Amino acid sequence: MRLALSPYVSWYSHYIYLKPTGEWSVLPHTGQIYRYTGAKAIIAGTEIALDIKLSSARKYACLGEYNYTYNRDEYIPLTFSPPASMRNRVTWEQKYFNIYAELQSIASQHRVARNEDTTSGTMLFHLGVKTDISLGVTKAIIVLSVHNLFNTVYYNHLSFYRKIQVPESGRNFRILIKIPFKNKLK
Repeated sequence: MRLALSPYVSWYSHYIYLKPTGEWSVLPHTGQIYRYTGAKAIIAGTEIALDIKLSSARKYACLGEYNYTYNRDEYIPLTFSPPASMRNRVTWEQKYFNIYAELQSIASQHRVARNEDTTSGTMLFHLGVKTDISLGVTKAIIVLSVHNLFNTVYYNHLSFYRKIQVPESGRNFRILIKIPFKNKLK
């Protein structure tokens, strides 16, 4: 078992950030106007990672993060503060092959600045398969995965597109092929 906890605190006397003005641009399809502003701010949070070996072939991993922001001049949160999130992954491994299932939980974000919308939380499910294959003396890694398996409609709190109701990508399939070249360059 491995547990890692990484807390952090930052205290800024002049933090520069984008502040929503509540004004809308006269240009078509551009949305709300943001202005760079400075303020006294606190940013704190933590990241946590837990890895547990369930058996010789199965592993469990949990990764979580939380971020707290505070504008000390206006006594409100800073804009674009990411919501808390957690990833729970179970992996079954053999020598050159593994399969994983992952549940990604994203919390609702209700700690928002003035003129900033809240965002609902969501849960996403991902599946993947990874295998190693030999290409002569080089070993290639091939990963096939499907993200957002249940095609959940959700919005990213840090995206400008959520203001115009453009959701994040739905179900998507990925193929990743890794071929190391470092042995060839020697």
